[in-house]
Amino acid sequence: IELRAAGGGKSGELMSLGVALAASTGRPARALWWMEAVRAAQRVEPGDQREAPEMGAAIASLRDVMALLARGPTNPTESTVLRQRQSVLEEVVRRCSRHAAGGRVAACSVAPRVLAQALGNRMLVEYASVDQRLVAVVLDGGRCRLADLAPLVKVREAEAGLRVALRAELVAGSPGASQIALGEAGHAVQDLVWAPLALPHGREVVIVGDGPVVQTPWALLPDLASVTLVV
Repeated sequence: IELRAAGGGKSGELMSLGVALAASTGRPARALWWMEAVRAAQRVEPGDQREAPEMGAAIASLRDVMALLARGPTNPTESTVLRQRQSVLEEVVRRCSRHAAGGRVAACSVAPRVLAQALGNRMLVEYASVDQRLVAVVLDGGRCRLADLAPLVKVREAEAGLRVALRAELVAGSPGASQIALGEAGHAVQDLVWAPLALPHGREVVIVGDGPVVQTPWALLPDLASVTLVV
C-alpha cells in the first residue's frame, strides 16, 4: 500500500514535468497527452481476491472490529483487546498487500485527435498542477490550447471559502447573508479557474479536475449554473 501511494506521488510529479515541458515548447496537445497518459497509468483494475484469501479474511475481520469500536466498547478491557486486534489485522493486510499480485493496468491514454472525435460538440477542460500553479488544457473542435490560471495557494483558499459558504447556506436554510456570501465565494473560484479560459457559453463541457479542483462544486460557479457538465 505504501509503495503504491509513493508511486502515485511520483506519477503526479512526472505529469507536472511533462506538462511543463510541453508548455515551454508551445505544444498544448502534448500537454494533454501527458495528462491522459499519467492518469491512464494510474487506473489499475484490482487483482483477483481469490489469489489472496488471507488478506480477504483479514479485511473482513478488520471491518468487524472497526464496527465494534464504532459502537463503543462496554469496558476498558474490551477496548484494549479490540485495539490490539485491529493492529494485528492491519499488519496482516499490510504484509499481504506487499506480496499480492498487482492488478492489470488499464488501457493506455487516448490521443488528443481521438478524444476530439469522441467529444463531438462538447468541450474538454482538463486541469493539472504544475510548478505550484493550476493550468488547464482546453480541447474544442480538434483545437487544443493551454492556459496558465493561478497559483495553487490562491485556488485552495478560494475553494476552502466556497465550501465554508456552502455549509453556512445549508445550515441557514433560508435566503439572506449566507446566500450572498455563497455567491461571492462562487465568483472568487470562478475568477481563478474558469473565467480566464474565456469559453463560449451554451456548450456542454467535460471537466477533468486535478489538485485543488478535484472536488469543486462546479454548479455553484455563476457562469456554470445553467451549463451541462460532465465531471
